Amino acid sequence: MKKTEQLIINTFLELVEEKPLDKITIQDIANKCGINRNTFYYHFDDIYSLIESVFNNHVVTIERMFEEGASWSECSEVALNFLVQNRRAIRHIAFSMNRNQLDHYLFVVFKRIFTEYLLNNFIVNISDEKFDNLILFYTYAIMGCIDHNFIENNNDIELEALLDKFNTTLLMTNPLKTSKQSR
Repeated sequence: MKKTEQLIINTFLELVEEKPLDKITIQDIANKCGINRNTFYYHFDDIYSLIESVFNNHVVTIERMFEEGASWSECSEVALNFLVQNRRAIRHIAFSMNRNQLDHYLFVVFKRIFTEYLLNNFIVNISDEKFDNLILFYTYAIMGCIDHNFIENNNDIELEALLDKFNTTLLMTNPLKTSKQSR
């Protein structure tokens, strides 16, 4: 990623921590970055494409972690930490017209995490279709928990507490681990 593009993203995340998304202008971002509006438009079409880039970059980070051998637990910690570190920005995006981008990000990241988790921990032999449905169940369950505990209720839950809820839910709803071959 280009240096200026990263500067714009970081500046945007700072601004959206301070004020609602609909109050942020491209001029605000440009001024705080020390660039002109044309430079912003060289990298992004608008604020919505900037938001999409923020989420896409984080999805790439998670994918890269998996490719490098990280566990589902390590990836979930990084994903949840991203939410905690950017909690106000996430809330502002959630309550804006861009909720669908946030939901898409959460879906993609947690579907990937739960796919890895279930491939490595599920012991019941079921069809691929049922397995895919189980992945969707876990994905939507965590999205609902994040929405309820983190976004809607303005809960300032810390990363450790969020990870504990996440891990406890998985441990309580999954049989003991066995080999992948039993799937």
